[in-house]
Amino acid sequence: MKPFFLLILASLLGGTPNSTLGTGSTGSYSFPENDTEYPHRYPNCNIIKNKKIAFTSSQATDTLQMSIVGKPCYDGILEIKITRKDGLEVYKYKAPFKPHIAVGWDDVEEKDAEELIKRTLNREGYLNSRELPSYEPSEKFYEKHYNVVTIPKEQYEKLRKQSTPLFSHSTNYESWVYLVYDDVTGKVIIIMKGGV
Repeated sequence: MKPFFLLILASLLGGTPNSTLGTGSTGSYSFPENDTEYPHRYPNCNIIKNKKIAFTSSQATDTLQMSIVGKPCYDGILEIKITRKDGLEVYKYKAPFKPHIAVGWDDVEEKDAEELIKRTLNREGYLNSRELPSYEPSEKFYEKHYNVVTIPKEQYEKLRKQSTPLFSHSTNYESWVYLVYDDVTGKVIIIMKGGV
């Protein structure tokens, strides 16, 4: 395999996949409570949006909630939750907001947070397992799709024959995950990780 691909592959497969993910420390610093020198340069974020989606099944009415809250905005926390109609939370992702956008620390604005939420709520990428591309060895699959399959081939191909809702979101400004809900275990499974 090519060294560059191995580096990407190691990055995408690193860590232990679970339903609560994080991107690590932001390296940011606290914004002074009474700082009046740059009151408008570093805006705050307090955005919460909801959308009805079908995730736990194709007929389900689940609630996708996204929030980015922080003072200032670049120090905000991104939180993604998916909740079933009966109120059970099936997925939660919580991580520092700033690493999810390719914007300099001094240039982060509330509109950057709004744009990230809008993109996620609009459900970019594959929406259904029938749309997934055919399984191939990792290097070829990544070269074609910038994704790495994280489940066994048999499970992936079985999923492709079904009509299972998918959900994806970024985990960094240049990486993302694809998720499915397993109604047998009641857990969310990461089926693919992507990045450039």
